[in-house]
Amino acid sequence: MIRLASSFSSPSCAVMDFEGKRLGILRGFAGFASLLLLLFSLSLIWVLTEQTPTQTGDLTRWFANIVDDVRRGSAKESDSEAGEGEPDSSAQTSPCSIVEQPVDSSVRIGELVSFKVVANDAVAYLWGCTDPGTPGWYQIGGVDATKAKYEFEMTKDLAWMEECNIRCLVTFADGSSSYSDEVHIEFRDVMREGKSFRRFAHIIEFGAVGLFASLSALLLLGDRFSLHQLAAGCLVFCMLNSLLDQLHKLFVPGREFDVIDLGLDAIGYALAISLIFGAWRHLHRSSLNRSSVSSGLESKV
Repeated sequence: MIRLASSFSSPSCAVMDFEGKRLGILRGFAGFASLLLLLFSLSLIWVLTEQTPTQTGDLTRWFANIVDDVRRGSAKESDSEAGEGEPDSSAQTSPCSIVEQPVDSSVRIGELVSFKVVANDAVAYLWGCTDPGTPGWYQIGGVDATKAKYEFEMTKDLAWMEECNIRCLVTFADGSSSYSDEVHIEFRDVMREGKSFRRFAHIIEFGAVGLFASLSALLLLGDRFSLHQLAAGCLVFCMLNSLLDQLHKLFVPGREFDVIDLGLDAIGYALAISLIFGAWRHLHRSSLNRSSVSSGLESKV
């Protein structure tokens, strides 16, 4: 009976050994892949820290332009959907009337501000604006101030126009006149907009460091140390890299040590370490429960 039982158990043990070796090889490959991704994340952080404020502003401007394109595309789609099924207003208006009103403009420094009014039988246009300091309307200077389309380039000197209302006085062929709707300019500072993006980037960057550091430690060193030891080691490793990143800024022109960034880094890697180790612990407990149940069934058999 003992020989018979051993003859039945030997193939299963061989299969289990083979599966164990295969899982060990896969675990090693996954661990080294996580280690390479960790080194890549740290290298990327180093490169980004080497960026001067001007270069960082260019990167932020590029990202802001992408967000603007997406936002404006969705706004155009919503406007087109809202306009479907509406009757043609130009066919119902009187000969001397404004057909198309100007709309608000949202711009940044260096971009073109554009307002346009469309009117039937118009002979003259006169654009005006309010002064933030005094009441009343004043004529806007420039060549385009007497045209149906008023355009100018936004500069820092014209940022005060964000507080102004703008409208156009349209004079018609019959001598009558009419004011367009009042519109305003929304001045957008790229550096101010990008500041929140850069803050959020710190959470993402060190969240990736915490993620790959945790995976590397668990996959490569999980058999040698306890979960508490590995988690503490990952936490110290991420803290040191965050501190070195801030010290690195002291040697980059225009950059400075920022305590707030240290806190944002901590949020990123603390969340990543907690999630990875929590998931690993849950999977380990589930595996132990399954093995205990299977061993109990075999003992009964």
